[in-house]
Amino acid sequence: MTGRKILIVDDDRDFLRELGEALRLSGYEVLPCREAKEAVRFSPLFRPDLALLDLKLAHESGFRLAGEIRKLPGLERVPIIAMTGCFTSREHEMMMRFCGMSACLIKPFPASLAAEAIEKHLAAGPGERSWQAIPSV
Repeated sequence: MTGRKILIVDDDRDFLRELGEALRLSGYEVLPCREAKEAVRFSPLFRPDLALLDLKLAHESGFRLAGEIRKLPGLERVPIIAMTGCFTSREHEMMMRFCGMSACLIKPFPASLAAEAIEKHLAAGPGERSWQAIPSV
């Protein structure tokens, strides 16, 4: 069991539940949030080791949320992996990188791919993370 803490933010209730359960079964402690304000409120208490953020949330952009997470004490350097099915252009990639995201999982993707990306990013130090778009299988 890893015992590492993963913040997941996605407004799709079913996707959030399924991904959260799969990651729990892989040994992660998971904080699932459906809204950005919920993530900002609970992240300082939960202190995630990594965040998975949907870029297209109902009430706020995942790009903006990444910036808000970066401002939270102790979370300035937490690895952030974007999740999206629609923001896949070169411009979006540049925005993700600007917001401090180190990878992007292209939806739909299997939970095993998310777990693989999480492990890779947790194993790498902040200076060792290079941008990676992770297509679905």
